Amino acid sequence: MSEVASPQAIIASIETQARLVRTPFDGGTMAWRIWGDGPPLVLVHGGHGSWMHWTRNILPLARHFKVLVPDLPGYGWSDAPPGEIDAERLAEIVAAGLQQLLNESEAIAFAGFSFGGVMAGHIAACMAPRVRRLVLLGAGGLALPRPPPPGLVKWQKATSDADRRAAHRANLEAVMIANPAKVDDLAIYIQEQNTQRARLRSRSISLTDALRRKLDQVRLPLAGIWGERDPMTGRYVETRRELLRALDPGCPFVVIEGAGHWVQYEASGEVNASLMSWFA
Repeated sequence: MSEVASPQAIIASIETQARLVRTPFDGGTMAWRIWGDGPPLVLVHGGHGSWMHWTRNILPLARHFKVLVPDLPGYGWSDAPPGEIDAERLAEIVAAGLQQLLNESEAIAFAGFSFGGVMAGHIAACMAPRVRRLVLLGAGGLALPRPPPPGLVKWQKATSDADRRAAHRANLEAVMIANPAKVDDLAIYIQEQNTQRARLRSRSISLTDALRRKLDQVRLPLAGIWGERDPMTGRYVETRRELLRALDPGCPFVVIEGAGHWVQYEASGEVNASLMSWFA
């Protein structure tokens, strides 16, 4: 019987296939991991995240695209930006890095998850003439109705490894993954690594109308993917569909039955199929 690979081995096997590049900004550098070849596709992680939010999507998509996955400034292996920061400044840093990595003639596809949807919208707006499509997955920054936020367990107060893992599991079940059976060792490992490395708090940006205002100012081809059981959206998922279609009447919008907020992990097959279809 073959042994099941550990979370560390799974992450290492994906990461070793990437090319790691750092782009400078005032105060530090930003880490990018790049897989595959073909039309560029930029995947932007959520708050308290890193490139690992896309663990189950990178290699399938890299068969068809050049997949560029940044650690946003203040997250993962990127340095934190100095001073006060907002969505506009973060987007300028990321867009400047992207311009160093791609030819000016290349059209770019974007997908952004949660807080990463806010950021992907702002980054795409900086590069609007080159944008093929912007896909939002459970994105914030839309100033639409939402249920009260779920309560979280403070993992920092855990006094043992087992208690810390239990806290991360509880938080994943509360916010990220609807089906408790899908909160596996890999998800817990990613959550633990990401939260330990997060130095920038995204909530003050995600709870604003920053993305909505940006999409009003700069019209882009849009698409949306939401989990039916996303606790950050609750019963208000149709308001997201209505807004995106008001901004782009041709916007495809998929609601994945039974999936939660971290939809590209919990329902990776359906998400990957949608992204490949829309960007083909």
